[in-house]
Amino acid sequence: MTAVMREVLKSNRDRYVLATGAYNLIIGYPNLRRTLEKRLRQFRTDYIDVFLFGQLAAQGVLDVFMLRYNAAHRGAEQDIFPYLQQHNPGIVSYTTTRWTYLLRRPKGWPKDGPVPTTGQIYRFVLSNAHVHVCLTAPRSGRQLAENVAALRQGPLDADEMQFIVSTSGSCKRKVSSDPPQDRPRPSKERGLMRILLTYPENPDTFWSYRHALRFVSKKSSFPPLGLLTVAAMLPGEWEKKLVDLNVRTLRDEEVRWADYVLVSAMSIQRESARQIIQKSKALGRKVVAGGPLFTSHFDEFEDVDHLVLNEAELTLPQFLSDLGKNELKHLYRADGWADITRTPIPSWELIDLKKYGSMNIQYSRGCPYDCEFCDITVLYGRAPRTKTKEQVTGELEALYRRGWRGGVFFVDDNFIGNKEKLKKEILPSIIEWMEWRKHPFALNTEASINLADDDELMRLMVRAGFDGVFVGIESPNEESLIECKKIPNRNRDLMSSVKKLQKSGLEVQGGFIVGFDKDPESIFDKLIQFIQESGIVTAMVGLLNAPRGTKLYQRLLKEGRLLSSMTGNNTDFSMNFTPKMNYETLLNGYRKILSEIYAPKQYYARVKSFLREYKPTQAKVFRMRIEHVRALVKSVVLLGIAGKERVYYWKLFFWSLFRRPRLFPMAMTFAIYGFHFRRVFEHYLGSL
Repeated sequence: MTAVMREVLKSNRDRYVLATGAYNLIIGYPNLRRTLEKRLRQFRTDYIDVFLFGQLAAQGVLDVFMLRYNAAHRGAEQDIFPYLQQHNPGIVSYTTTRWTYLLRRPKGWPKDGPVPTTGQIYRFVLSNAHVHVCLTAPRSGRQLAENVAALRQGPLDADEMQFIVSTSGSCKRKVSSDPPQDRPRPSKERGLMRILLTYPENPDTFWSYRHALRFVSKKSSFPPLGLLTVAAMLPGEWEKKLVDLNVRTLRDEEVRWADYVLVSAMSIQRESARQIIQKSKALGRKVVAGGPLFTSHFDEFEDVDHLVLNEAELTLPQFLSDLGKNELKHLYRADGWADITRTPIPSWELIDLKKYGSMNIQYSRGCPYDCEFCDITVLYGRAPRTKTKEQVTGELEALYRRGWRGGVFFVDDNFIGNKEKLKKEILPSIIEWMEWRKHPFALNTEASINLADDDELMRLMVRAGFDGVFVGIESPNEESLIECKKIPNRNRDLMSSVKKLQKSGLEVQGGFIVGFDKDPESIFDKLIQFIQESGIVTAMVGLLNAPRGTKLYQRLLKEGRLLSSMTGNNTDFSMNFTPKMNYETLLNGYRKILSEIYAPKQYYARVKSFLREYKPTQAKVFRMRIEHVRALVKSVVLLGIAGKERVYYWKLFFWSLFRRPRLFPMAMTFAIYGFHFRRVFEHYLGSL
């Protein structure tokens, strides 16, 4: 490929150079770098190759690993440095006037000596007969995986090396079926597994936004983040496909293609998950299941071949190890909590981002509070575990590089569980990244209401691009808050806290519950009044249910009040226990709440009330796209002409256009959301 490479091949048959394109990764040869840069301009690269090779370097498979980048490749510092330095203290870096270099100190180099110069590295590579190098600029991820798999089996011979140089393809080496010690592999003749990852369909619920998504021609609100993260934990050389049943149907030929079908689900997806399992079993494929549904209700899924429960970082390696030894068990469980600083970036390449209304990432797991009805502490613990600032900005950068521009939801159950780290590390890093990338995302998350007590934290969140936060308010009745141990909400002016959050630039989405033992019969009118006066547009009101494993579940079990498993949908008028309030009184009161707060008159009044007080950040820039125009046209037809809310729609339309023009897109978005909320609750009301 170059004169330098030919000379290397002639003089050192046991030497091979590993090089790839992202961030101009080079190992020793400037001519080779220029050739690679020219070739790699022909097709798009991604982080995955750098991470794979970087991991090999960190594990000591490579004797020389050098990454060169400048300001144009900023993501290298955010993504790769921390990962490599964490796994190998021998990784060092140095900076020249134009470039920054990251390298693994070559074997034999003095540990306490000065950082080697570029020229010294080149001379070391050319003079050391024990340096292992492999040249590859593969045109696909599979070719890359084949080369990496071959590399791990030992040095390539001259013929294999020459094939790679001449074709820029895979080395075609027949990889041994013996699994490497640190990455178990199945003992299949072809050496690769085919994995079908499936995500069950969500029913039409408050949070599905199904009717609203049709205005912007999207299929689902969010992609399956957990399943995409699991995909990134699987061996890189395996073939993977992902089918999200919220986007499209699962075809029989896709199931037949797979060696294993992986299913991850929440409780609300129980019915669809069972259908996937039945289809897979009928087509002769083994099923591996995990996620909240199976962790909490594993005893209900005996027909699943392998249950990989709890956090995947803990149990998936056990499963993979047993798979490599052909010693698989039915049940995999783990005690303790995972170190999420080692959790990889989700495999976004497995989905079509354009099918979703928003993207999602995770910064933390766990919540410091232990509300009686909540199963978060059961699943993830009370001590918040957080990712590093490099991980967070790295995941944002990964989405940016995949072409995403729009909303990003931090799925943390309580984003502010570790306030000090947020203020000192995470939010300043997000602010810097957002300013560098010119604010491509609108961020939102979930947090406890004591966020309103910290002015600095609210200010930093808004500067970072957060414009919305979901808050579990639960009830305006103090005795009910004491009953459910909602500590941050007690002894507090909830209305003032909500108003303060909204005035800071954060739209409050509120969660409310009725059905507590301490709820008086006046709770329904109090709740309606609170929602209307607070200006909380997106108010999710549900009936209390008791998830398995929670303190509420245990209490009701002792009291003999449990009836059945919960559906996972607390807005479908179902309860899994006998309430203390008369059941008919409770249902009628709940029906009254929904009928009033989402009636067009009250809903549009609440939207205007919110828009009057909302103070958005100046950094946020609305970027008009064609789907927004289509959504506006559809809203005019369906809401402004055909809808029963048309009078209120046009009043809001012209009021926001002339009085709050900067918030006009938000006003129209709320109008569309209201359409969805009414459709959902009208469906449930009609089925009673």
